[in-house]
Amino acid sequence: MANEVSKESSLSTVVIAALVGGIAGAAVGLMLAPKSGQELRQDIGSRARQTFQELQEVTEAKVGTMDDVREDVFREGKRLVDDLKTLFGEYRRVRTKAETEIAAETEGQPE
Repeated sequence: MANEVSKESSLSTVVIAALVGGIAGAAVGLMLAPKSGQELRQDIGSRARQTFQELQEVTEAKVGTMDDVREDVFREGKRLVDDLKTLFGEYRRVRTKAETEIAAETEGQPE
């Protein structure tokens, strides 16, 4: 599970780096292109909206992944608690049995 989280973290880093690089490249390309101020502002606005949409999609995907990981951790924690309850119950049963056997053995011995 930790490896899965690490892969997801690496993927998000790559996606964010690609988005930032894309924004920077687009901004430089738009500024160097021979366009009027109004056309340039429209292009920058269009690119900004597109980038925002892509970032929103990546964020929503990450939130979904984090929800899945949270649910997995919760489920595994609950399973661990149940296993520990079973283990301690078995320990108590064995200890009580051993104490009963020891008490029975000592009752028959002279003091």
